[in-house]
Amino acid sequence: MAQKASLGDRLAQVLPTLYVLARIDQFPAVATSAAIDLIGADKAEFTEVDRKTGDFFTYVSPRPALLDQLVEERRVHMGQHPGLRHFLRTGGTEVVLISDFGKRAFRSSGLYGEFYRHLGVEDQMGVGIADANERRRVGISLDRGKPGFSPEDRYAISLLRPHLVQARLNALLYSAALAQPNHDSTGSARFERLSERQNEVTAKLAQGLTNIQIAHALDISPGTVRKHVENIMRELKLPTRTAVAVEHIRAFRSPPEPVWTAIVDSMFDDAVLTS
Repeated sequence: MAQKASLGDRLAQVLPTLYVLARIDQFPAVATSAAIDLIGADKAEFTEVDRKTGDFFTYVSPRPALLDQLVEERRVHMGQHPGLRHFLRTGGTEVVLISDFGKRAFRSSGLYGEFYRHLGVEDQMGVGIADANERRRVGISLDRGKPGFSPEDRYAISLLRPHLVQARLNALLYSAALAQPNHDSTGSARFERLSERQNEVTAKLAQGLTNIQIAHALDISPGTVRKHVENIMRELKLPTRTAVAVEHIRAFRSPPEPVWTAIVDSMFDDAVLTS
């Protein structure tokens, strides 16, 4: 039987994928994938709650087919979620489980009986990843059936949290850079100056890959990748590899992706938002 990789090794494997350049509309998919890969779970949620309006936004991966049949149950009962209510009050910088608030209380609630039970969720572990002063609370959570989560799982997501915080900030800054007006009217034409191989390298840069990852993907040496990047920057008259990536995405950008699995207006009332 193969020995399970250590937590440190698993974290080292996950971080390069978490720090890949991504727009903020792509980040929920990146973050939930990283959390599942590190810790393991039946599914993960990336959730935002607007503290002014109580509006609730969630991205679920993988998305259970049954979820679409529980829309009304989510709307009616999610406001009972003890972890979410704690998250709204505090910002959720510490890791919490639903079971921290009492397993018996959870199992006797409509939230469990009408919603989570049908999805096989016996416990949920979550943590906030946004500054407490932001208008939206932002967090990530993992779901499991029995036997639930271990102390090591709680420790693992606490180690991942600062990286989730930074990667989300990177995505916000990256999206802001992409949103800036592009005064170069040549668009994709400027990339016609590059060779076929240089365009392949540039596309990989735009995915946020390192030189070693690009070398592996294109079956060339890291030194060759480094030389290509230097030549690309010189040819395009751009100062950094990040600038090359941004210009490539501006030139070949795809429209923002639909991100949310569900949006519920005014999920939480003033009594919860101001408590």
